[in-house]
Amino acid sequence: MWHFFKRKEKRELSVASMNATTGQIEVVPYKSEAKDEAASQCAEKIIEAYENSNRTLTSEVKYGIESPRERQRLYKILITRSIEPYAALIREALAKEVQYRDSLWRGKVEDDGDCYEGIYRCAFLIYRLGSLDDICALWAAKYLNMDVGSSMGAEFFIGAGLEATISYLAESKLPDAGEISDYVADWFSQDDAEKWQRDWEAEMASNISNIGDS
Repeated sequence: MWHFFKRKEKRELSVASMNATTGQIEVVPYKSEAKDEAASQCAEKIIEAYENSNRTLTSEVKYGIESPRERQRLYKILITRSIEPYAALIREALAKEVQYRDSLWRGKVEDDGDCYEGIYRCAFLIYRLGSLDDICALWAAKYLNMDVGSSMGAEFFIGAGLEATISYLAESKLPDAGEISDYVADWFSQDDAEKWQRDWEAEMASNISNIGDS
C-alpha cells in the first residue's frame, strides 16, 4: 500500500522536455513510423539497454520507447519492480505519451489498441516515484487538451504525500503553483478522499498489470 498522506520527500530531476520555470512540456510531433513493430524493440530489450548503459537514455533506448505499444509493455514490467532506478526512463516515456496524445487529439495518428491510456499509466508510475519535481510535468500533461485533462485527477499529484505537496507548492515560484495547490487541497478535503485514493491506486496498478491480457 502506498501511504500517500505521508511519503518521504525525495527530490528527482523532472521530465527532460519540461521547462522547470514555466511548467510547460514541449510537444514534439509524434513519429508515426515508430509504430512499425518490426522496427521497434521489445520492452525487455529496452530495459536491458537502459540497464547496460548505466541507466542513461541512449539513442537505442529513446528509439525503443517511440513505440506506443512497447511503452505499454514497459509499464507492465516496471509496475512489478522498484522503479526508482528507472526514473529517467519513465520521465522520457511521459514525454512520448504527451506527444502521442497530442497527435491523437489532432487526428494525425490512430490509436493502436488501448495505447491512448498510456499517458495515465505512465503518470501513475511518475506518481509512484514520489518526487515533488514532477508535479509541474503532470500538470502540463493534464492541460495538454480536454481529453487528457478530464481523466487526470488530483490523485496523480500527491505522490510525495499530501502535506509535502501542499507545502512545496506554497513555497514554489512556479506560475501555476497556487492553482495546483487549490485543486489538490479541494479534492482531498472531501471526507472519503483517503478511501478513494486507495481504490484509485489499486485500480491503476491492476490496469497496468493486466495490459495485454484481454
